[in-house]
Amino acid sequence: HIEAKKGFRCDGLTMSIYSSLMCAASPVCQAIFNGISNSGTNATAVSISYIWVETIAYAICAVLLIFFTVEKNLQEDQRIIIERQKEAVLARGEVWIEPEERLRLEQLEADRIAEEARIQELKEYCKKKNLSFEEEERKYQEKKNRKKK
Repeated sequence: HIEAKKGFRCDGLTMSIYSSLMCAASPVCQAIFNGISNSGTNATAVSISYIWVETIAYAICAVLLIFFTVEKNLQEDQRIIIERQKEAVLARGEVWIEPEERLRLEQLEADRIAEEARIQELKEYCKKKNLSFEEEERKYQEKKNRKKK
């Protein structure tokens, strides 16, 4: 939603803040309880700092989700973001490819690279084990076709 409204993504920042708070909550609370109890061991304080502080923080986050209504604007936000991306690509003089088509092309390229790697590994395996690459490839293709059926 922020990306649609302001033109930049802030999810990395928000997740960093969230992670920092969750990591720091227990030790900070432990330090506070140790200070209150004159550095004495207090089982209740340890329990509260390691279990309940985080649980309370999650409960507060759950309550905040009631007010989290960005889904209402999701389709409009996505349209704005796509338009902005398209304008940027065209301004650079590049060709715009719709996200669905771009994803399809990327998947095809990933599949091609994976197949090349598989063939190379099979060739090395056959060479190492003194096997016929053509025979092993035929077995692989037959097995693949059986699974497909």
